[in-house]
Amino acid sequence: MDKVYDIKNKILRKLIILTTHTTFAMPNFIDRVKDIKIPLLLICDEVHGIGSKERNKGLKEDLYKYRLGLSATPSRWFDDIGTQKIIDFFGKTVFEFSLKKAINTINPFTGKTYLVKYDYKPIFVKLSDIELKQYEEETRKIARSYYSTKDKEKKEELFNLLCIKRQKIITNSRAKYESFRELLKELVPVKHCFIYVSPEQIDIIQSIISEFSLKQHKFTSDEGIVAEHRFDGLSEREYLLREFELGNYEVLVAIRCLDEGVDVISARIAIILASSSNPKEYIQRRGRILRPSPNKDKAIIFDFIVIPPIKNMNYKELYDVELQILDKEMKRYKEFADVANNKVECLKKIMEFEKEIFE
Repeated sequence: MDKVYDIKNKILRKLIILTTHTTFAMPNFIDRVKDIKIPLLLICDEVHGIGSKERNKGLKEDLYKYRLGLSATPSRWFDDIGTQKIIDFFGKTVFEFSLKKAINTINPFTGKTYLVKYDYKPIFVKLSDIELKQYEEETRKIARSYYSTKDKEKKEELFNLLCIKRQKIITNSRAKYESFRELLKELVPVKHCFIYVSPEQIDIIQSIISEFSLKQHKFTSDEGIVAEHRFDGLSEREYLLREFELGNYEVLVAIRCLDEGVDVISARIAIILASSSNPKEYIQRRGRILRPSPNKDKAIIFDFIVIPPIKNMNYKELYDVELQILDKEMKRYKEFADVANNKVECLKKIMEFEKEIFE
């Protein structure tokens, strides 16, 4: 931070500081910024990340005269307080460039659209009898408490817990594995493919991929971020992404680590075997494969969706809670379908899906 002193002593007139969200909120960083006695412009990329309890400590109104927050997903999932902190500090939205515009508007510098079009392919599967029983037991347990409490915050906490418990059973449904195997039979040969899985799925999914002799690697929090000689002076993650771009890896199997901040323009297929209803997650994942690149005219998203067992619910309490959760999840399915090349086909499938649930 020697440059801060140069600014203070008028040796420098301008200064750009690049830092992380975490460092931005640290007391020693804030103290150093206080020494800069000229008007400051704060530009915060992926601004949703700055709304957490620890990171929003850096949002000091007296320090930053000008402020700009950037994000495809500015609202924080299940965190109204954090979201409001962001809005209070940065103000209302001043410019929005929708996905629909991005895939239909020509970039004058490239002569191509800002993002490529995509096909959306939902794949519906069902819970097994054992999974269904476990699902109902977990749901019933929490639903009793949910309906017995009058405290609004406690009610919301129980609802969130129910979503998480339910999601874990649905995410790891074993029916997905055979459907995934059948999908690969149709796709092979496949290249430049991201596959999103849960920690419980990764070993089985990688084993299935091996059956098709595809060149693959996992991309998780275990892969290093420090440059190493064995990776040509790159970090392990950077090396994997480079090899993926070159086609030396045909598939990367990811646990959350390819959601944001990764710009791999060659990626053109996403297979989502594990997902939450958190908009940040699914919007960021969709964005990973829509970057334009040479000879890439479109992308394809395969989304594995478990049909919730609403019509099998024997208790009104379970049925009502399940409807609330389903409503949140249908928002994602319809949002993916709405901008897809095959919108009509998708919406027809979703109508059939809803019909099967309720009839």
